[in-house]
Amino acid sequence: MYELGDFIIYGNHGVCKVEDIGSLDISGVDKSIECYTLQPVFSKASTLYTPVDNDKVSMRKVITNDEALELIKQIP
Repeated sequence: MYELGDFIIYGNHGVCKVEDIGSLDISGVDKSIECYTLQPVFSKASTLYTPVDNDKVSMRKVITNDEALELIKQIP
């Protein structure tokens, strides 16, 4: 599970910031489903909502600069 403020890669939307975690107060949405509220970094006009347990769209944490450099060092 990601935490508030984490930056993740969400599907083909790119880098997003986790702005909120919890049920959505939207008509017609099951309030028992816990969701991430995501703000795409390169599209401030958009807001995305996805269930925390979503396994249909790829989500992964953005790696740090140090992690990227370590991966580069491992290239033969």
